[in-house]
Amino acid sequence: MSIGGTIRRNLYWLNDFFHGSQVREQYQDIEYILDDKEKGERRIRQYLNDLLSHVVTDTDFYKGYDGCSLSVYPVMNRALLLENKAAVMSKCFNKDYHVQITSGSTGIPFSVVQDIRKRNRVIAELKLFGKRCGYNSHERMAQFRIWQKDKKSRFESFMQNILCVEISTMTDKEMYEIKKMLIKKRISTILAYATTLNVFVKWLEYNIDTDDHFYVKTIITGAEALDDATRSSLEKIFRCSIVERYSNQENGVLGQQMPGDKKYYLNHGSYVFEILRLDNDHSANFGELGRIVVTDLFNYANPMIRYDTGDVGIMIPGNKASNGWPILSELYGRRIDMIYDTSKRPVSPHIIARNLRICNNVRQFQFIQTGLSEYILKINGSPAENILAKCLDMQRDFIGHDAVINVEYVDEIPVLASGKRKSVIQEAPQYKE
Repeated sequence: MSIGGTIRRNLYWLNDFFHGSQVREQYQDIEYILDDKEKGERRIRQYLNDLLSHVVTDTDFYKGYDGCSLSVYPVMNRALLLENKAAVMSKCFNKDYHVQITSGSTGIPFSVVQDIRKRNRVIAELKLFGKRCGYNSHERMAQFRIWQKDKKSRFESFMQNILCVEISTMTDKEMYEIKKMLIKKRISTILAYATTLNVFVKWLEYNIDTDDHFYVKTIITGAEALDDATRSSLEKIFRCSIVERYSNQENGVLGQQMPGDKKYYLNHGSYVFEILRLDNDHSANFGELGRIVVTDLFNYANPMIRYDTGDVGIMIPGNKASNGWPILSELYGRRIDMIYDTSKRPVSPHIIARNLRICNNVRQFQFIQTGLSEYILKINGSPAENILAKCLDMQRDFIGHDAVINVEYVDEIPVLASGKRKSVIQEAPQYKE
């Protein structure tokens, strides 16, 4: 821990104390629930009962569900929440809102109103899960994203000890400046999307000098799965812990890996998790791929009950590390961006990325499914023809030997407003929601 980080952290908690320890209490509550499943389940049942009592009396949408169990409530997605926004919103919250706006990268721009208790809960989640993966709040962090109008002020950056790294474009010159900044500023933690790290680490592999010395201890990534080759390169270059965080803008931190463990340990302290089957709203079994549906226990202003996140994953029973709480063995990201083989079976995005790693001189790629057996591979680079042909054959081994893969060469894979560069996109009419 640094002196500057320790001073900032102590000042933050002192300020929180003088404001009633609003964040500290949420932090300790999450910790209490996650550390003792038996006691935690009792507290979660009470939180759920309180939430359901609130929505049946304070919203028009849920007023007919009095006395119903959670399983009776409708499963909601972004479109349904937007369509019924006025009816879902609480009638008693009319001030002290925090509005959380998502990027709309899924095609549906979305804003969620959070009351103050919920906002404090999210801050507590970030601090707790950060500490559990090796990042103590207010240590020096580099946050990679498209900042534009959201960029922190100099005062905010100083007090939070966060350097805002703009990644809307990542030219050789810009990546050199990022590398220099990581070393000069002694950055201890990097927070970035997986696709950003994919691009950056490929550049680093050819642009590391023998006297370069990094101080990075933790890399936190999210949004998309980090492929094994990128993870391996990051570990080799930075010699640090790498964890993937499962979170979204509308809720908060849903889960996170532990250092050296690729399973996702879920935030049962703030959310009730369900895994529902892909084609209906029945519960999936442990070990079965399904839709991830969450009930946010703390947003009373804009209730999100049985919210279909659009993500898919596999839930398994808990272990000693999770204190018995169920965990995700696999997280495949958004259902609308899953690739299927020619027999309509889902294909892990890890496989697509791993096969493409053998291609030399490829800076970026994007794999798009346009039909049942039609695919497009966009490449920013100039791979050798024989290596590219071998790569395409490897892809067909997994997606089907009858797959038609058209290769397109591009100058750049465009970045979305969210800062993500999607490596896998689903455009087949058969699979679009």
